[in-house]
Amino acid sequence: MNAPNVNDAQNVNDAETAMGAETAMSAEKLLLADLEHFGEMFRWNEETGERRVSFLITLVTAILAALVALATSDPPPDAMKEIAAGALISVLVIGIITFLRMLQRDRVSKEYKRLQSDIRCM
Repeated sequence: MNAPNVNDAQNVNDAETAMGAETAMSAEKLLLADLEHFGEMFRWNEETGERRVSFLITLVTAILAALVALATSDPPPDAMKEIAAGALISVLVIGIITFLRMLQRDRVSKEYKRLQSDIRCM
């Protein structure tokens, strides 16, 4: 049986050092990938919220234009008050839902920003 020599111990030590460096590089790459992912998710979340608000503004404009067109038609419909009430209630409900969704979006955006900050501090 051969006795272990100094070169074998040095080779093991070099291998452990290389593995430690490789692990550190892997961790760094993983953190960079996470940072990029959270950045993309933050941007996607913000863009989605902006599209929701744009949709709401477009919808409100279209409904108001339709109501004005109905009110100015000759003769105005007999059920104009009911049509207007239904349309405005619909806009109110959609507006409240959009507002609540925007609050949720803001909470998620803050969390993405916090995660990005935590990764940058590492």
